[in-house]
Amino acid sequence: MVLFGEAVPAYRMADLVVRDADLLLVVGTSGQVQPAAGLVGLAAASGAYCVLVNAEPWDDPNPDIDAELIGPAEVVLPTLVSAVRGEPVAAHKIAKKL
Repeated sequence: MVLFGEAVPAYRMADLVVRDADLLLVVGTSGQVQPAAGLVGLAAASGAYCVLVNAEPWDDPNPDIDAELIGPAEVVLPTLVSAVRGEPVAAHKIAKKL
């Protein structure tokens, strides 16, 4: 987690990890603050599927975001985990763009 105005701890490690990722979850951010915002582009350029989990869509959509799960992270993330586990999921809990 990186708050506004903070440096990304272990940015070099984050850079290496996202370049090797198959999936990147971008949770609770405006997508505007660098250098963290640049990690989405690095992941996408390396072939990762990038998913935004946020309370609202970004004002300036990022073409590197493949899907959006819009809603509070405390609702969306447990729902996402349930879906991955193959458990029933109430479709109305989250909005998505695929």
